[in-house]
Amino acid sequence: MTKISKKDLRRKQIIEAAISVFGNSNFHDANITEIAQKANVAEGTIYQYFKNKEDLFFAIPAQKIEEFCEEVDLQLEGIHDAFNKLRKYTWFYLYHFKTNPAYARSRVRMKMSSRRCC
Repeated sequence: MTKISKKDLRRKQIIEAAISVFGNSNFHDANITEIAQKANVAEGTIYQYFKNKEDLFFAIPAQKIEEFCEEVDLQLEGIHDAFNKLRKYTWFYLYHFKTNPAYARSRVRMKMSSRRCC
């Protein structure tokens, strides 16, 4: 089992708070102060881990993809045929978003804001 450092735990704590904040408001309305309060850290602590709000915003999918990949590997362990692997992967993909509703909302908001033009 991998030991997680205090720094990694704090970073994850900030990201989880950011997911909640970004999931309930858009990027422009969300602010570092609110994220810091939700994460129970000082505002300056966030800047020790992330350059700015945008850096934190884009760290969310990177963190969640990493978690998803680790978890999906466990889910697919022992399944050998392609059909059942695909079936399990599809199930887990949907389950992942169902069990992470704030992240799912933030992903939808990301998609919507990236489609806006000028």
